[in-house]
Amino acid sequence: MTARLDLVGRDRPEVHGADVAVLVTNGLVTGPVVTFAGQQRLQVVDRQILAVWASCSRPL
Repeated sequence: MTARLDLVGRDRPEVHGADVAVLVTNGLVTGPVVTFAGQQRLQVVDRQILAVWASCSRPL
């Protein structure tokens, strides 16, 4: 896991007050990141979801 993602994980809702925290990447998301995101209540928007959104066929 990258240091950058680790920092995101420590930025918990009780700290930043967000109702929804989102990790957005134009890259691919690995299994460990999906697991980590689930544990931290992060929504993941990856390359595939962005492509569908960009084609105007689905809202984020």
